[in-house]
Amino acid sequence: MITFLLLVLSWVFYGNTLYNDYNLDDTLVTQNHPLTSQGVAAIPRIFKSPYYFDEAGYAFDYRPVVSSSFAIEHSLFGEQALVSHTINVLLYGLTAVLLFFLLRLFMPERGNRKLWFPGIVSLLFLIHPIHSEVVNSIKNRDELLALLFGLLASYLVVYGKDQQRSWAWYALGVGVFTLGLLAKLSGLLFAIMIPLSLILFRKTNWKEVALLSLPLTVVSLVLLPTLTPFTMVLAGAGIFFAPLAVLFVQHLQPFLSKDQNGKLSLGDKEKHYTTLHFLFLVLMALSVIWWLMFPFDPDAMISLWVTMGVSVVIFSKKEGIKWVLLGVHVVLAILIVKNGYYYLLILGSLYGLFFLFSREAQPKKMWWTYGCWLILIGVYFARVGYAERLIIPLFAALLLWLGTSQRINNAGNWAIAGCVILAIVLGFSQDYKSAVLFLISAGFLGLYHRPNLKARAFPLSAGLIVAVGLVRLLSVQSVPAVTMVDQGLTVEAMQTPEKIDDRVGRALEFSENPLPYLDQNKRLATSLNITKQYLQLLTWPTPLRFYYGYNMIPIADEADGKPWIAVLLLLSIGLLVFFAIPRDPWIVWGGILLLFSLALFSNYIIPLPGIVGERFIYIGSLGFVLVVVRLFEWGIGKWKLTEVINLQRLIAVLLLLLVIGAGGYVVQRNRHWKDALTLFKHDITYLTQSAKANQLLASELLKKVSQTSDVQQQNRLLDEAATYWKACVTIYPDFPYAYFDLGTTLMKLGQYEEAQLATEKSAAIDLYNPQVNFQLGMIHELKGEWDLAIAAYRAAIADEPDLQEAYLNLSTLFFKRGNIEEGLEVSFLALERWPNAVDLLTNIGNVYAGNNDYTEAAIYFIQALQQSSNDRVLIQKIIYCYQQINRPDLAEPYLRMLQ
Repeated sequence: MITFLLLVLSWVFYGNTLYNDYNLDDTLVTQNHPLTSQGVAAIPRIFKSPYYFDEAGYAFDYRPVVSSSFAIEHSLFGEQALVSHTINVLLYGLTAVLLFFLLRLFMPERGNRKLWFPGIVSLLFLIHPIHSEVVNSIKNRDELLALLFGLLASYLVVYGKDQQRSWAWYALGVGVFTLGLLAKLSGLLFAIMIPLSLILFRKTNWKEVALLSLPLTVVSLVLLPTLTPFTMVLAGAGIFFAPLAVLFVQHLQPFLSKDQNGKLSLGDKEKHYTTLHFLFLVLMALSVIWWLMFPFDPDAMISLWVTMGVSVVIFSKKEGIKWVLLGVHVVLAILIVKNGYYYLLILGSLYGLFFLFSREAQPKKMWWTYGCWLILIGVYFARVGYAERLIIPLFAALLLWLGTSQRINNAGNWAIAGCVILAIVLGFSQDYKSAVLFLISAGFLGLYHRPNLKARAFPLSAGLIVAVGLVRLLSVQSVPAVTMVDQGLTVEAMQTPEKIDDRVGRALEFSENPLPYLDQNKRLATSLNITKQYLQLLTWPTPLRFYYGYNMIPIADEADGKPWIAVLLLLSIGLLVFFAIPRDPWIVWGGILLLFSLALFSNYIIPLPGIVGERFIYIGSLGFVLVVVRLFEWGIGKWKLTEVINLQRLIAVLLLLLVIGAGGYVVQRNRHWKDALTLFKHDITYLTQSAKANQLLASELLKKVSQTSDVQQQNRLLDEAATYWKACVTIYPDFPYAYFDLGTTLMKLGQYEEAQLATEKSAAIDLYNPQVNFQLGMIHELKGEWDLAIAAYRAAIADEPDLQEAYLNLSTLFFKRGNIEEGLEVSFLALERWPNAVDLLTNIGNVYAGNNDYTEAAIYFIQALQQSSNDRVLIQKIIYCYQQINRPDLAEPYLRMLQ
């Protein structure tokens, strides 16, 4: 039933992708591809060819398995986007089913847990919206296959361990892993995860792990792109020794202290300053230092605000200290409000009021806590001019009052359900801050109804305040918004760092990814910001974007505060994994998969196109989901929630709400992927500081211009394209291609002066683009500046002698000016290079016909017709020439052709 449910849900979520067309980068693998379009006959060549190659000799990557899948598809079904989308959905559903059976195989115990635990993990993985790019993009079948083969290889190895002839299964697992790498190198993560699965879920020894890791390491190094010898040794050592390191830590378990129940102990819990207290005190000290160094940095203030709030709880038994810290906490909240973080004040004040005035402490004064809270928020909204938004906290206050009321039966359950429903509705309407408010309120009410709330005041309050802080820190807007002003755009112009020329691997433009151009300190700091962005998307997958690029993740250095947030998050996950090694294999397996995925795709090790991509974290998201579900399960057992509430019914309701909420969001997202223009125009709202995204949208609009004959429609599209070209060059002032295309667009709009300025700017940045002089020639010609146009065309020919259009335009301009000899000289020079060029032959024929040399004109018209046999205009020209020299016999065959 779970298998059936997973397969059905994969179609419920992604069935509407079948109506989508080809989209971004699909030409790399299937649409009009020089190899895959030939079908299975091309498979031998595919295995000998790079993943991408062009006529200029540029090539990168090696993914023959995914390319072969498209070749087989073409042989069976031809080139159909519907078939490609269908296969992607099938592979995605199959991945969820395989994950379910792999997790069941990992579990040695029997009973219900062997059903619901892998079932929930597989379900949450399936419905995570961050996967929408992988499923919707036909090109991203490589990611689907990499994970599918990685899971299958893990299954075969663990299954083989349970069999007598285990090494035969191990060999098969290594072979399947190799197929995953040949689909895409992101499957490299399973070189570590496969032996790690044996260590965590089966009894094994270092010799068996080493013998299994060795071929996995060798295959990985063979298929990795060319690396320096030192990097090759480092990568091999990392892959080979990572599982052995986990095995080593696992064997340290006897040396760690245990309590009387056999559980690992981190310290004496009877002491006032436990390890957890000490950790938060250190965190508070670091926050104070950060704030003193950067007193006006809003993130520093927020960090201090969070840790001060935790400290209030830590010192709750010290009345004097508690109220002093609470005062600092409130003052910081007021300062933070000036930066517009109003929802932090909402949640922070809610936290403080509930902690200080819970029903155990002040049972008769609950009503005024809501009143104070509403007044506080109302004053703020009135001050900033958004009084109408008071309806949101008003609803929250009413639901909180209902949830804490003792006069209404089941009031708490109704209030919790109302908070969750409102959170989902607000999430769909993209009011995410308010949605978070209601989710936190629902969690508060759930905790409120626990009889031992006060006994758990520290962990509950600390967990809440940290969660609120993380919501804020993970949702920091990296860049300011773009605002439309009349016909133009106002964006924040950035100073780009100095470029470098030597790069290793795939050549990346600065607009795609600036990290290869940065020094090590800035590259590391920016990579940490990228890691934080991935964690945000995993936690709250909105908004989803088709592309990032420069400058969506601003370039940072070690002096910035935001990279340290990523450091704290990564350290937290790392410590969780380390301490879980002897006691919880699920946390270890999922945490290591997540951490290695974040490291691999943070752009520090390997720079990637687009800086951030939802597809890059596809495999890592499995680790994230597994850790979250395991922590949830741990919390249920730790707090004995099954003794307080009907947990099965609550989990079923929550899962149903998640499926409905995520399903609605994913189905809507699928519609955005209908075609490239639909996707680009929707997402550009969230990509206002991405130079490359603006470029892609403007380029797509220019393509649409050539596909319509409606002049008004063409001008509208050109105007729109010019707007995004302007945004592009404002974000990235040294973007030569954007300036060039802006010049092309403005030239077509008849704005010749602006077009000339844009093209000249492109020429100043890019000295090696012969098209720049050619375009300047066209602009000067349209302006009537014929001498300047001739000079520009000559410069274009000097830069690039194979630029046929420049010869044609130059010769035509000479003919217009009456310089017949010079025009013919240029034309004959071009004919030496392109003897069968129809435009050149026609142009020469026109000149001779204009000079009444009809015999010579007919010769060139006939040569042109031999290259374009169905051109009726050429046939008419030939007939006219023979009629003028009174040779109807020569014209007769062409008259019959015309008929």
